[in-house]
Amino acid sequence: SHNEYLVNQLDLFINYTTKGLIKATYLDKNDSPVIFEVDKEHLQQTHYPISIVPKGGDRYEIVHPEEGFSTNLYNYKTESFESIDSYAKPANKIIKIGEWYTSPNLRFKLAKNTEPSKINFDNIIVTMVPVNQAVNEIVGNMDVSFDKEIASIMIISKSGYNLNGTVSFLNKSIEELKMKRLKDQNMVDKNTVQYINENIKEVKRKLDSAALKLNNLKVNERLYDVQGKDMEVLTKLTDLEEKRTELISKINSLSNIRGSVNK
Repeated sequence: SHNEYLVNQLDLFINYTTKGLIKATYLDKNDSPVIFEVDKEHLQQTHYPISIVPKGGDRYEIVHPEEGFSTNLYNYKTESFESIDSYAKPANKIIKIGEWYTSPNLRFKLAKNTEPSKINFDNIIVTMVPVNQAVNEIVGNMDVSFDKEIASIMIISKSGYNLNGTVSFLNKSIEELKMKRLKDQNMVDKNTVQYINENIKEVKRKLDSAALKLNNLKVNERLYDVQGKDMEVLTKLTDLEEKRTELISKINSLSNIRGSVNK
């Protein structure tokens, strides 16, 4: 669906938190010093909190939870769960920025956030969720209504923590809808031009046929005046010529419109 596509495009199925001595705190993606990039070709374990601990420079230790690793993994391509063979608990490992971390239940790399929060975090905890769950959380915590007095004003309210994720979701949604509308309009223009071209060919065929019939009529019936049958045929020719001119004018107008839309 449209919403699932946006969640995949923006990686909104990844949740960031940090944990202190007392409690865990939700983080926005832009607060984290590193961005968690998932390999969607590899099966991933969801609802599995992975700790990312800074070790100085561009090095981070990947720490697995003590328990909870599973053989029931999620496929982000098909958005479904698949089972794999049993395996030993993955080992913790120190990796650098841009280096892939691979285990039976995970494959990801860390990218550096160019504008992270000024707060230094002792750890970043990343948890992935299925795409449909991410969609439900965004849609379920968001309400869209219109001002009662000014209908052109849209009022959007959001509950929960992921405000920036919702803003990104809405902005991306508008961009995609605008692109879809442009593609639909271009398709309509293309079909219209094709229809006009086909009709011009048909008009030309009818004009040629009418001219041939007129010549045959003059020869066979020995008609040399412009009254009666000649006048009737000439009237039809005039009507067809007018239709042809009108169709050519429409093609020129359509070309100008398509040029403006493309710009």
